Amino acid sequence: MVISAFFILKAQVLVDEQTRMADVQKWVGMRQLPTGLDYLVTTDYPPVIGIADTIKVSSESDLKREGKKPPKAHWEIANGLLNCHKAFKYGEKFNLPNDNFCYPCQKIEFSEQIKNLGEIKGLDKFLKTTRIASNKNSPTFAQVLFKRNPETLGHEVPQNLDVIHTTQDLYIFYVVLSEEKWGLLSQQQRNTARATSLLAPFIPGFGSWVGATAGTVAAADASTGFFSDDGWNPKVILAQAQQIERVCNT
Repeated sequence: MVISAFFILKAQVLVDEQTRMADVQKWVGMRQLPTGLDYLVTTDYPPVIGIADTIKVSSESDLKREGKKPPKAHWEIANGLLNCHKAFKYGEKFNLPNDNFCYPCQKIEFSEQIKNLGEIKGLDKFLKTTRIASNKNSPTFAQVLFKRNPETLGHEVPQNLDVIHTTQDLYIFYVVLSEEKWGLLSQQQRNTARATSLLAPFIPGFGSWVGATAGTVAAADASTGFFSDDGWNPKVILAQAQQIERVCNT
């Protein structure tokens, strides 16, 4: 119900972004309490829905560099992914309330012009080559996103799969599933790839879902960094509403 509510939510101006982030982090901290103190955890879900206001991609100029400045859309989406990861303490383990954990961090809204364009290219490359801050010692977005799985940094995404589809609005979600369930989703996607390729979720580090399922998920290839050795497999993903519903209802 929380997921569906987020999809129809047009605006949430109840609390500022910093407070929302802190509320989610506090909830994660409570779910990290050791056995014996878990009675202190009173909710199975963070107390707020979404950690930031909607990202709006309005025109093609949002997709182009201005001198040394990166494209506005790439920059805002990268920050959205990073903040979602940050809200959950950069991938730290916590006690899951159930087998599937899905949290909606942020909506990305596309204008009709961008929807007609159909896609945004090069986001994965942007994450791997762009530093979060301007100083030379700053890590790239990918170095922070993939800190738990540094092997992912070496996983090269082909240009034709480094694409997010913009025919519908997208949502940034924090998802934790077991290897078994990621594998099941992989099989489902391969079985329906021709029909759903334009709806494929985008997984940072692996590109479109079609790309990720070409062997990475199905083979559970730990060398790519898709799966962790300790069985804790959180992902920050970009997907359309119906794809998120599929992932979270597996």
